[in-house]
Order: sequence, then C-alpha cells, then structure tokens
Amino acid sequence: MNEYKVDKSMLEQNSTEEIQHILKHYRDDYTPEAIALFQQIVRERGVGVEERPSAVALNPSKHVSAVDSSGGTPEVTNAADAIRLLNSLLHDTLMGSVEPATATAAAQIVMAILRAREMELLQENDD
Repeated sequence: MNEYKVDKSMLEQNSTEEIQHILKHYRDDYTPEAIALFQQIVRERGVGVEERPSAVALNPSKHVSAVDSSGGTPEVTNAADAIRLLNSLLHDTLMGSVEPATATAAAQIVMAILRAREMELLQENDD
C-alpha cells in the first residue's frame, strides 16, 4: 500500500467551513492522519469538531454483537437472523473492530446459509 505524507500547511489552506464539510461528508476520502490533522486545525481555530453520526449512535439499542456472550456465533436459520447478523457485521466493520475482509467473508457465509435454507424449503414444497 502506498504511504502518503500529510502536509499540514496544505490542509490549513482550506477554510474552516470547507474542513467541517470534509469531516462531515467526505471523511472516507482522506487518510486517518489527514482527518486527525483536520480535526486539530478546526480545534486550533476555536471551532468544535462535528462528527458524522453513525446508525448505532442514532439508535444504540438496536446493535447486537455478531458474537454471543459465550464466544460462539449466532445460528442463522431465517432471514431475520441473517439481517441481525449482517447489521452487526456492518456496525463492527464501521467501528473498526472487524476487518472488512473478515466481514465480507462472514457475509458471504451468511448468504450461502440462506441460499441452502431456501433450497431446503423449495425441496420440501416439491414433495
């Protein structure tokens, strides 16, 4: 992966409004180092840093961990289970506690399980 040096003087050329807009809408387009510098610049200018709200921050009670308290993974037997698990994977990936490649593999497994359940149901209906 390429490493880029972040030039604070270049970032400081942006207006406070532009930096706030970047922090609110375009965070994903910048490296973590650049985001940290943008936040520092805004604080130095005496303005608060407005964070982009996450889905969990809006409704934290909806989050269920992809791993249950015993350390095992939940059973996926229907679409509702899959949705809960996939939402949890998305949350954990966005929060940085699950690597994107791991979440992708887990999501593919969940989808394969759902396809297998669908095939079982179709075969049961044919009989």
